[in-house]
Amino acid sequence: MKKYFLITIASFAMMLASCQTNTTLENNVVTTLFPQYSIARHLLDGIADVTFLLEAGQSPHDFEPTPSQVVSLNRAKAVFYTSEIVEPWIHNVEDTARGQLIDLSSNITLLEGHEDHETSLEDDHDHGDEDPHYWIDPANALLMLTTISETLIELFPEEEVILRSREETLRTGLSEVVTAYEDLLDPDQELDIVFAGHNAFGYLETYGIHVLSPYAGFSDDVLPTAQSLADFVTQMEELNTLILYVSSTDNQTIIEALIAALDGIETVEIFAIASVPRSLDLSTVTYEEMLMLNLEAIAESL
Repeated sequence: MKKYFLITIASFAMMLASCQTNTTLENNVVTTLFPQYSIARHLLDGIADVTFLLEAGQSPHDFEPTPSQVVSLNRAKAVFYTSEIVEPWIHNVEDTARGQLIDLSSNITLLEGHEDHETSLEDDHDHGDEDPHYWIDPANALLMLTTISETLIELFPEEEVILRSREETLRTGLSEVVTAYEDLLDPDQELDIVFAGHNAFGYLETYGIHVLSPYAGFSDDVLPTAQSLADFVTQMEELNTLILYVSSTDNQTIIEALIAALDGIETVEIFAIASVPRSLDLSTVTYEEMLMLNLEAIAESL
């Protein structure tokens, strides 16, 4: 056991040394969330490798890079990350990363964070005064695309023609997604939906879509009381809906309690899109497709 422990420590020390001394940039980029992975993967197909840090269904809020991932971060030509709010650990590699660290929120206006009130979903992760889930809005996807594309053209100038061509293809597709979101509701129409999970959907309010909690004081870590379930039933009746939006990564025990509280409840899955759920194939699904899956799910409430 002692010998194994010493070998493990030695291996870890070698990883750290590699992080600090290797100045060779690998022909790859690293991405922290699925949206930037999907964009970069499309742009760099056949040009360079793209690494995605999160596992299927993994939350970025609890993520910390492993030693081997730190090596990858340090050697990459570029690291595209969401923001220091979502990835506070990015500061740990600022002094060792050899390539560029690109904050994709730098040219995006973040919305104010949700305050806790009777119909707003409580945020059990401390994001401060700003809502960092900007990738939920397809209009922000276009801004991310610009930043990623311009960075890659700088890194791979010999590939500029093909990168700009692919950027234009993506821009056309994402613009169509934006239009679909804008056309979902009439200009004077608004839609309230109820979601039993972590609040990542505040940016949908841009399109008149309000994501509400099942009841005041909701947390996806705490089982509902009898009064909470009664409040949930009252809210669903007032909204005249039997659709409860859920996520496969959220607390299934709480979801089951809500379903049991009201006859006829139908659950519809919606995606935070930070990572890819196990039900979807990471190698084939795209950011645009997941945005449209969300829109199609929301349209079921109309």
